[in-house]
Amino acid sequence: MGVWINLSAVDVANPMLVDDVMGFLTTFKLDPALVTLEITEHDVIIGADEVIERLGALRASGLQIAIDDFGTGYSSLSRLGEFPLDMLKIPQPFVDRLVDDADDRKLVTAILGLSHSLGLDVVAEGVESEEQAVILRDLGCTLAQGYLYAPALDGDYVVRLLESGMRLPAEHGFHRMSLRPPGSPRPRAA
Repeated sequence: MGVWINLSAVDVANPMLVDDVMGFLTTFKLDPALVTLEITEHDVIIGADEVIERLGALRASGLQIAIDDFGTGYSSLSRLGEFPLDMLKIPQPFVDRLVDDADDRKLVTAILGLSHSLGLDVVAEGVESEEQAVILRDLGCTLAQGYLYAPALDGDYVVRLLESGMRLPAEHGFHRMSLRPPGSPRPRAA
């Protein structure tokens, strides 16, 4: 079980971001491998070269980096491969319309194909129904977040848990759908 932290444009622009995050990990004795930092694509594109450097340092420390709400902002597909990323997140509006909208299914299929060709995992956000989960699984998405699995936790609650040394309840977080056989590796770019 890991902790997912949303970073704002202000956070990403902060030259002390790497030191601040590493201090947070030290304070709460968190294994960097259990922490995923989420950044919107818009926030990544602003000041891209500095952001690439900061994210690269964080990723080199063992944290995972995710682009949140991919496809809703100011994507620069020509630069996507330059960013030190581990995953893209399919935004909830696409997931909301999967059942009734063939165009959104095509967009989700495209995001999955692009992500897998770059060796990235994909997380579908806002999965609220079994029908959405089945469609996503059929399209090849193996990770999902949403009320179908568990609600998001309040930040203050998470801090209190971490300060007390308690672990997050296992039912909170993302759900790995069983598309791939257990133990099989995720797709990687050749």
